[in-house]
Amino acid sequence: MGTDNEPSGRRLAQGLGLLESARWHDGRPWFADWLSGTIYRGGASGASGVEAMAQVKSLPLCFDFIGDDLVVLDSAGGRVLRGPVGGDLRVWADVAALGSVGNEIVALPDGGCYLNLGNFNPAEGFPTTPCGTIAHLDASGAGRVVADGLAFPNGMAVSPDAGTLIVAESHAGLLTAFRIDADGALSDRRVWAEVPRSAPDGISLAPSGACWYADVPNEQAVCVAEHGTEPTRVIGLDRGGFSCAVSPDGAQLLVVGAEWANGAGFGNPDHEWDGTAWVFDL
Repeated sequence: MGTDNEPSGRRLAQGLGLLESARWHDGRPWFADWLSGTIYRGGASGASGVEAMAQVKSLPLCFDFIGDDLVVLDSAGGRVLRGPVGGDLRVWADVAALGSVGNEIVALPDGGCYLNLGNFNPAEGFPTTPCGTIAHLDASGAGRVVADGLAFPNGMAVSPDAGTLIVAESHAGLLTAFRIDADGALSDRRVWAEVPRSAPDGISLAPSGACWYADVPNEQAVCVAEHGTEPTRVIGLDRGGFSCAVSPDGAQLLVVGAEWANGAGFGNPDHEWDGTAWVFDL
């Protein structure tokens, strides 16, 4: 196992809020700041510096891309917004009836997407029983719940052949896989990898088939193979890692993190999150 003890990657940004939803699109890194309600885009090939691309006041605030469109899960509004990059975002789907605390969205090649739903009140703390669900939206925006009983689903990734969905269960120390059926339903639930003593958050599949996950309490980003018992690489951070994304060519890893306050920071305007985004060469 390779281990990097210090966050030696290039810093794209720092001094921001609670950063999440790491993505690559058109050769550029993207991420969301939940506290400011801003979606940022970095420079080509991970060059330093970011620019604000969209503003959606929602906590959580997660996004992905369907073709050339930006799709945003506005959890506070119970809706999914959609529009061209740099253009107006309009309501695409009302998802309030599907569940609450949507903290991840991942697009599908057929124009649909999946949503993570935590189904708890963040002000009251994290759930102690597996109450998380996954909802599917088809290409028209029609939605339904397709999986339940998840221990805080907190990140998702779709395999290159669009046949498998991998979900990070933060409170179970698991990466859980489902078969994606033709109609978007999920079946054949199984353990993709056990990651004990970890709290896997935002995840990303590498071209090799391995999975990277961010880890808040252990302040790191970790690479693990399917059915692997030990990480193949660990990148140490100096704050909680909330999400990561491998570039399409597998050469770079975008990681976003922040100073976690065990939940107390959500309601504390004086908490210094110091949200930071790095790009690491792989």
